[in-house]
Parts: sequence; C-alpha cells; structure tokens
Amino acid sequence: MRIFIACNIPESLKERLEDFQESLKSDEDKIKWVEKENLHLTMKFIGETDEKDIEEIKRCLSTVKFKPFLTSVSDFGVFPLRGHIRVVWMGLSPANQINDLHEKIESSLDFIGLEKDSLFQPHITLGRVKFIGDKEEFIRKVSEIKTKFESEPFKIDRFILKKSVLTPQGPVYTDLAEFGSE
Repeated sequence: MRIFIACNIPESLKERLEDFQESLKSDEDKIKWVEKENLHLTMKFIGETDEKDIEEIKRCLSTVKFKPFLTSVSDFGVFPLRGHIRVVWMGLSPANQINDLHEKIESSLDFIGLEKDSLFQPHITLGRVKFIGDKEEFIRKVSEIKTKFESEPFKIDRFILKKSVLTPQGPVYTDLAEFGSE
C-alpha cells in the first residue's frame, strides 16, 4: 500500500489554486496539473508499506502533539530553478510551525526505520512538469500571477494518513486515519 501524511487545505483555497493553474495553462507546455480535490500539504511521503504495518504507523502518529496554527500562502515557484523544471508549487508561511509539525511526525516514526527527509520545504504541489516550451516566460508568468494572488490564512489543526492508488487518470487518495491537535 502506498501511503503518505498530509494536511488538507480549505476548499476556497483549492478553488483559487485551480484558477491559478488555469491561468498558467498553454498549448505548448506539458504539465500534469494536480486535480483540485487532490491539492494538499504533504508532511511526509512514506511510500510502499506492508498493510500489516499500518496499525503501528497509526499508533505512532497518535502520539504527535501540536497546537493548532494559522498558515497562509507565501509564494509560488518551481523546482528546480536551474535546469529542467519538474514541479510548480505554492509555499506556505510561517514555515517554522509547519517544520515543527513535520519534525514531530518524523520523530514519531523513528523506530520503524523510515528514512528522514533530507530537505523539507513546506509546499503544495500544483503541477508536475513534463515539458515547458519557454522556461523564462513560464517563470515570468508565475511571478506575475503570484503578485495578484490573495488568500485568507487558514488553520492547520490536524493531519491525515492517506493511501494513494495510482491510476491512468491520476492518483486516488483515501483517508486512513486523522490526527488532531491538542
């Protein structure tokens, strides 16, 4: 079973992000845009996991304690900036609270031997790039749109263990367990 841990984002933000994606679409670029219903903040990608280990992972995650906090859109960008662009993303701030939650999640899973993320940058993946015709123009468009993007802060007060099934139409996510704040 392919699993990951994520925080959901409000429907109103998903709608705004869908508009942002639409404004970046072009006939010459090949980008697999994340469907509105699948937009989320990934806290930890675990990957293929034996189904017998799921209950132990849930038990570990239930020990994570954190206080709810507000976050908001801070930036838009691409990974990597140099070379072939692979991902279009939206950043969140303040990053320190998201990073703290990420560290608590990772620490709770220490004993099962998962590899720690070497670099965690809080972001929501908006699209996976296969080809961009004019990289400089695309980055300029992202920068132009982001200056006009407005979003209300939203609360992170839970995270979710999700199952991901890859299909030809795209991934299908199913919530396995939800974990709330203090």
